[in-house]
Amino acid sequence: MHRETDSLRAAWDKVVRQMRIARRLDGKMLLGAFEPAFRAEGFREKCPGAVEQILVASLDELGDNVLLTPFLRELRRSAPKARIVLVVKPFLRSVFELCPYINELLTLQPGFGQDMLQQGGRLIEFCEQHLWALRLDKCFLPQWGDDKTELRLLGYLSGARERIGYGDEAIKVYSEVLEDQSSCGELLTESAIAPAECVHEAERRLQLLRCHGMEVNRVGAELWLGAADWQAAANLITPLRGREKVLALGIGAGWPGRRYTVPLYLQALRELVDENWGVVVLGGQKEREEGDFLTGQLPSGSTVNIAGQASLRETAAVIGLTDLYLGNETGVMHMAAALGKPTVDICMEPASRRWLLPEILSPSARFHPWQTDYICLRPAEPLPECAEAVWYGYCMHWEVQHCISQIEPRELVEAVRMLWAHKSQTGAAISHRTG
Repeated sequence: MHRETDSLRAAWDKVVRQMRIARRLDGKMLLGAFEPAFRAEGFREKCPGAVEQILVASLDELGDNVLLTPFLRELRRSAPKARIVLVVKPFLRSVFELCPYINELLTLQPGFGQDMLQQGGRLIEFCEQHLWALRLDKCFLPQWGDDKTELRLLGYLSGARERIGYGDEAIKVYSEVLEDQSSCGELLTESAIAPAECVHEAERRLQLLRCHGMEVNRVGAELWLGAADWQAAANLITPLRGREKVLALGIGAGWPGRRYTVPLYLQALRELVDENWGVVVLGGQKEREEGDFLTGQLPSGSTVNIAGQASLRETAAVIGLTDLYLGNETGVMHMAAALGKPTVDICMEPASRRWLLPEILSPSARFHPWQTDYICLRPAEPLPECAEAVWYGYCMHWEVQHCISQIEPRELVEAVRMLWAHKSQTGAAISHRTG
């Protein structure tokens, strides 16, 4: 064991003793224990002439990390000679394996549900194994909403000399009565403030670079696929080969309240199949049964169900071989947008509620398809019990399909027709539309 590891381990043991007495963890405990150890071991000194070492930690979900791709590209452009290390959740490894803007990819499963002692212990093990030897110069923490405590702990325990992220005051830009859900804000060395206007989350991530004095030239998201991914995708949709037009259908979502119901999808698909659309059903293993149901209800040869059969990269390649995306507001939708596919985004958010803190609560404002032609379908009004909801998405029933079920199947059909007609007739960009 290296001497520096002994020193930093001893600092963590000191924090553990303090936590057991105080029954909590705060940034001051960590600073008091670790700063002397980090300084003694040279972590706070810049090495002249050494290659700059940069960590980007993003423990968000698929869609958030697709929207991180412009950040990685612009960071690389601003720091062309730096060594950039990216940390994401394990299930996202394949998404970033071919990323040309990073030098190393690491994975870490967040410790949701663990107490701070358990979380801290896991992070110490991770940093000892992967990060301390790098002597990091900077750590970027692009996450803005939700609880950022674990991410800030990772950034600090990594030993990075500079830790850049959104500060505890960032959310107060939108309302003085709001409080940030995170803690340990003192672990940042540079706190950014979110833009006062309502911005897309891809822009918010790029804003962190601007706040650090870096320029942003391009804002579009991207994905990186290999020849094997394209070949696997072609094999998966072989039954649809020769179809004039193919629709990618995303029926999954992280929460039931964000899922349009399969019976309503079926009504729309019957019309679209009659108009000679082939359909590829996308999703994970839990959508497999629903995909089989749709395939069984539609004419033979019109639909292929690949839910649960493709990796994330293969799913992206399948989308790349289709003409248009229809589906729920989820990570797969963001992959379709990154590939430039015209997108019909089905959102749970009632159109009449956008006036209430859209900078925070509006998924259609913050997470609409980025840098592609799209139509966002939303229920006109909330159902009565959600009329006054101060809640993300403005629908309180995330555990069941609720407000989203008011969207009529004919609206899906009309949106697909509109995007397809515009693409096939002119090839020009259609104005983004929410309705």
